[in-house]
Amino acid sequence: MSYFFDLAIPRTALSRLTEFHERLVSWGGEPCRENSPRYSWRDVLTFTTTEMPNGISVRLPSVLSSSDLNFLSLDGDGLQQWRQWINANPPIPEAEAPLRTFLSEILPALGRYLVLLDLDDGPLPDPERLLPRQVISRIDAALRGDEDSRGFIAWL
Repeated sequence: MSYFFDLAIPRTALSRLTEFHERLVSWGGEPCRENSPRYSWRDVLTFTTTEMPNGISVRLPSVLSSSDLNFLSLDGDGLQQWRQWINANPPIPEAEAPLRTFLSEILPALGRYLVLLDLDDGPLPDPERLLPRQVISRIDAALRGDEDSRGFIAWL
């Protein structure tokens, strides 16, 4: 099963997130921004800035505007680590699921966000308003493989 995770956060929030910083490349010994900026959290998760897909932007609730948001796609195996953590028997420490820890810390601090979890490029339902703990519970259920789990778009 393929999982895709995207997070859209207000552009103004980037400067407030102290452990979430832009990764720069070196060009001739000088730090430079990449064409598609990449951000990292505690050097364990990396996100790449991309354009919000039109199919998502046209479905945004009126309180969110795609022009005010940075659309970030998760790079690497953060969802796979979370899936291994949630299904581990015996249980392993939550530190083994850094994406879950990241969302637990960052979503409450943002005020506004859009979270997109896509399973196998399936059709996504309409965006629904979910609190941070509800977002995490929905991802837990999807990665656990609960019968009614599916991809979703959540906003606050």
